Amino acid sequence: MNKEKIFPPVIFIFFIMSLIAASFLVIGTPGKKFSKFSPDVRGFSMAKENIAIVNIYGSIQIQTSGFLGSLPSGADYTVQELKRLRNNPNIKAVVLRINSPGGSVGAVQEIYSELLKLKESGKKIVASQAEVSASGGYYLAVAADKIVSNPGAITGSIGVIISITNVEELFGKIGVGVEVIKSKELKDIGSSTRAMTDEEREILKDMVDSAYQQFLTAVKKGRGAVMTEEKIEEVSDGRIMTGAQAKEIGLIDELGNLEDAINIAAELAGIKKDDIRVFEERRDWKKMLMQQLGNKASNPLSSFLPPKTGLFEYLWVPEY
Repeated sequence: MNKEKIFPPVIFIFFIMSLIAASFLVIGTPGKKFSKFSPDVRGFSMAKENIAIVNIYGSIQIQTSGFLGSLPSGADYTVQELKRLRNNPNIKAVVLRINSPGGSVGAVQEIYSELLKLKESGKKIVASQAEVSASGGYYLAVAADKIVSNPGAITGSIGVIISITNVEELFGKIGVGVEVIKSKELKDIGSSTRAMTDEEREILKDMVDSAYQQFLTAVKKGRGAVMTEEKIEEVSDGRIMTGAQAKEIGLIDELGNLEDAINIAAELAGIKKDDIRVFEERRDWKKMLMQQLGNKASNPLSSFLPPKTGLFEYLWVPEY
């Protein structure tokens, strides 16, 4: 066996693990340092901010990061922050800054549920659409009391998608075979190593339709006051549009930037313009480095693997 082919990956993994260990020494145990977003409520006790900005950037997924997945990331991290804001008496309104094409069904619904709890607690929510607020991104926007969007922001794509790659012919050409032993016929539904049967296709379509109805219900709940159910259903066919077009049909309320969204949030919460105090969480470089190292350490080959398939998503991806 060629030792030169073994040692470089081993050295690389050792190097990554060493950096993670060093990060723990520099940063300390997660959660010990108080910040305005500390798990301890005392982190909020001296804060004067009355409006918080929560960023929803990129693909929305449920994931963990840090050493052995010890730190929450993705949707779980956002849910934690929303909970802390809900329990902070100083915060009167939240601006949800969205720049996302959506993500997995479960991750989007986790955040959406927490946004509804935030509203029920008496906090006002304003969604601010930046460049993209499509599919799952828009799903979160409809939880807000008001939706503000840049005129050119990509909006809409109300729907569900699942992509399953079939590599059966490719495997045959390169001489790779996959043998599956399963308890029942449908146990490997969605397998990428064989063609899908009509029965399997029908089952998956029913699941897509179910998730779509859940999305449609959320849109009707959020936009029902300004749009008829017939109009909502008409535009919920996966189409995308600009923020200006979305304003014309009622999918958003106002055209404007982040500052406009903050002012609207203040008005809804009864905060005078001169009294606005905005808090936006800032992750320092050490925390971001640690999370990135955690992601790589959990699977050093992750950068070279093909994208996940077989996941139900509220996602706008033109490549599909």
